[in-house]
This record gives sequence, C-alpha cells and structure tokens, in this order.
Amino acid sequence: MQLEALVRNFIPQALLSTKQSTDILKAAIDGLAGVFPRVVVRLFNLFNETIASGITKDNIKELRDLQFKICEGEKLVARWGVVGLKEALARVWDFGGAKGARLPIAGGFEDDKEWSKWEKVYQGLKELEESL
Repeated sequence: MQLEALVRNFIPQALLSTKQSTDILKAAIDGLAGVFPRVVVRLFNLFNETIASGITKDNIKELRDLQFKICEGEKLVARWGVVGLKEALARVWDFGGAKGARLPIAGGFEDDKEWSKWEKVYQGLKELEESL
C-alpha cells in the first residue's frame, strides 16, 4: 500500500491507473544512467528504502530533488538521443568522442552553442555523481 501512496504523490492518477503507475516505477530504460550511474542508483535505492521504512518529508524532498535533476538531464536524451549522450559523455567525463561514432549515430553537436544549453545541468549532475 505504501507504494501506491507514493505513486499518487508523484504521478497524477488521472494519467495512469494504479497498476500502470506501479509498473512504470518497475520498468524504465534510462540513458542517463550510463553517464551518471550513482545518481540514478541513489534515486532507486532511496525509493526502495522509503518504501521499506516509511515516507518522511525529508525522503520526499530528496526524491523530488533527485528526480528533478535527472529529468533535466533527460531532456538532452529526449532531444538528441544516443548522439547527445555520446556528446555528454565525451564532454563531461572526457570518455570517447562524439565525432568518432559509426553511422547512423556519427556526428555530435554542430557547435559549442548547443552544448552551452546543457552544460550547467550536466556539470551539476557530475558534481552530484562525484559526491556519491
């Protein structure tokens, strides 16, 4: 029952039935987890700890803060897909290269102007990742 109560706080029931709500929390493929795994695992673990021990205002605040930061990063994934993730991985962690991919995902951002839209969010996620 606690899971259903938590779901009601985060996902409007007008959008999803209870079964859909709980299923959506169990099954997600998250591209951002490949760039910031500790951040995503922290959200997952905190959610499970909260379900096991009971919901507190502090838990809800941390869950919402983490989810917001992750969602901000996911906007790049929604806009650019694999190309954007490769670009972020190269720029944030200096791992790989956005330009060296095979077709059809070769390329990356055309210029630094596009990265400037995402840099602050990804720098914040990097700092959070390094703190965990």
